[in-house]
Amino acid sequence: MPLVNSNQYGAAYQFGFLASDAPTISNFVARAAELRYEAETFAQAMEGEGHTESVTTSKPTKRKITGTFSGYILAGFDPSAIGATFSFLSRFFIVRNISTPRRKGEYVEVSLEAESYANVTS
Repeated sequence: MPLVNSNQYGAAYQFGFLASDAPTISNFVARAAELRYEAETFAQAMEGEGHTESVTTSKPTKRKITGTFSGYILAGFDPSAIGATFSFLSRFFIVRNISTPRRKGEYVEVSLEAESYANVTS
């Protein structure tokens, strides 16, 4: 089990993965992740003068997850070789951004930003 720290604002930080816990992303080995849980739907009702009367958000299980996954690739850097989607925490993630590679000894380290939406399976 990796070291996990979470706070009241919905961010969860996972420092390191066990081999069985890490997401499987083609041509990328994930070493750590920062996950941010956001409201999937946010609705606000206002009265005639523009003051908020009520606010509604999605259930916690339906929240959007935005994650930054850091890790490395073994040889060369080809952004198109890194998988565009992957599964993690029983959710489907879509890769949005890939960082510029950073050389760390014999490995090349990169970060991926990915998003997961509730009920989106492919």
